[in-house]
Amino acid sequence: MSFGWIIGYISLPGFAYLLRHFRYLQAIPTFSVLLLMLFWLWKIPESPRWQLTNNHIDSARISILKAAKMNGKPINDIIEKLAQLKRNFETVFIFF
Repeated sequence: MSFGWIIGYISLPGFAYLLRHFRYLQAIPTFSVLLLMLFWLWKIPESPRWQLTNNHIDSARISILKAAKMNGKPINDIIEKLAQLKRNFETVFIFF
């Protein structure tokens, strides 16, 4: 997170020297933040809790297994719990 601030602090004096108008100088950080927000929206996945709440169980399974693999946790227990959760969701949604 701090990398963006450092790049901004380093590059802003150079942009100020080249542009010499405060409106253009203000537009540069604004557009860079907009580009970063678009990148974050594309790159950061939804949380598994949100996916499970909205019945996106397969997407949540992929996210949870990916996190477990990155953290070095055993995957077998997680797969069993997600299968049980999926069965529970299916029985609940039958009644609605």
